[in-house]
Amino acid sequence: MIIVDTLHRFLSGDENSAQDAKTMLDACSGLMQEFGCSVVLVHHTGVSDEAQHRARGSSAWRGALDLEISVVPGKDGAPLEVIQRKSKDAELAEPIYMKITPIPLPWQDEDGEPVTSAIVVQVDAPEGKEESTSTVPAGARQLFESAWFALGDIDQGRPYLTASAWNEYTKSRDYPTDGARRKSLQRAKQDLMEAGYLEEYKAGYIVADSMAAMVLAISRHTK
Repeated sequence: MIIVDTLHRFLSGDENSAQDAKTMLDACSGLMQEFGCSVVLVHHTGVSDEAQHRARGSSAWRGALDLEISVVPGKDGAPLEVIQRKSKDAELAEPIYMKITPIPLPWQDEDGEPVTSAIVVQVDAPEGKEESTSTVPAGARQLFESAWFALGDIDQGRPYLTASAWNEYTKSRDYPTDGARRKSLQRAKQDLMEAGYLEEYKAGYIVADSMAAMVLAISRHTK
């Protein structure tokens, strides 16, 4: 594994430029082919509140990724939240939570004080946050987005999927019984609407979250 830390430090060009992003991504592909390895890009989010959930710069970065994971700092002693934002070939994983825990080392500094380091330790989700407030139910969202990429459309600038197309798409998935398939689909619709991600529209469902709608539309355009 080759880790580029940080992307901005090693990028020759402008991170907001799709062409400069492509040059960097082509270089990463070359490394992967040459050494038979994975490449991890460490990058920053935007500064504004609306940009805290996505990588800074051109949408070309996200479009080319196999996986995108963000680490959200905890506030007021809350644990770090590790959120998978994109998974190219599988369902999104549920968020996990970490705390930075200091550990003593067998050395002392020049003042005779013990030297310490730190490790991250996985912890349970904070009380009342079994489902992350930073993301909608991962499996349900992945089921909708996979169906939309295959059979959906854009309506009023937002991703739209008819109920019949979504139903038809689930028939291509591996379910033990047709009843299980229908139950899974109904649960996904309910979860996504309760989370405010989807709302009923015309003969189907439209993405209600404006930022998620924009990211999906950009992702389709860059595929």
